[in-house]
Amino acid sequence: KIYHKTPAEDAELRRMDIILEIGGNKVDRADDAQRIIDGAPVGQDLTLKVLRNEKEIILVVNPEDLAHKLHQIKEDTRQERENQLRKHKKQMLEGFQRNLEKHLKELQMK
Repeated sequence: KIYHKTPAEDAELRRMDIILEIGGNKVDRADDAQRIIDGAPVGQDLTLKVLRNEKEIILVVNPEDLAHKLHQIKEDTRQERENQLRKHKKQMLEGFQRNLEKHLKELQMK
């Protein structure tokens, strides 16, 4: 999976790409890729040899410290959920108010 707003997305890595090499190091398994990337210097370009649609291509990724970015993504997600909750509460209250006003009018007409 390629996460939004990450170095992998910036490098145009795609979901079905098969990573063959990272920085000249052969990748046989997913944990090889993770180990190499985790050990790469932050901010220094890293060359990826990738198999895409049966063709080898070269991509360049710039590893970065994602701790701050992940924190920001979590905060943005939390804010979005709070905003959605506020919106739903407002819609519910407006619906209750409309129903109450409707019933009050019906009672006044009797």
